[in-house]
Amino acid sequence: MRAVDRYGYYPSYEGFNNGFRVIEVPEPDSDNDGILDSSDNCPNAYNPDQVDTDGDGVGDACDKCPGTPPGNQVGPAGCPIQLADFDNDSDVDQADFGHLQACLNGIGVPQIKPACQDADLNTNGVIDQIDLRMLLQCMSGSGVPADLNCAN
Repeated sequence: MRAVDRYGYYPSYEGFNNGFRVIEVPEPDSDNDGILDSSDNCPNAYNPDQVDTDGDGVGDACDKCPGTPPGNQVGPAGCPIQLADFDNDSDVDQADFGHLQACLNGIGVPQIKPACQDADLNTNGVIDQIDLRMLLQCMSGSGVPADLNCAN
């Protein structure tokens, strides 16, 4: 993260001659739509109107899942994030099962491996048979999108 001054510029330092000389470098607007990347709902797609019809925070110009129901958490492409889809390929399959299996640590034993925190599906700090049951309820198979409400 970089500091930004009150005018929206990133401070940059050049040379050292009796002190630093500050050169202001403006924040990027990658798609040249007049909206700075930090505020742009599609930073790589020209969309000066910033229309986001489904209100998921991802602009229509780059939303690969238009019409996402309100309240669903979405990824950068505007598609709902599927519980237990650890590899983010829109299905819950053997690869996701393998990840959870590698992270299983037993009843009452806290999971401390950073790479396994996503496998704690019920967010109780332990990856056990409850998380496995939740994954199995969501299992859809390779290439088959899982039900977003599968573990409810």
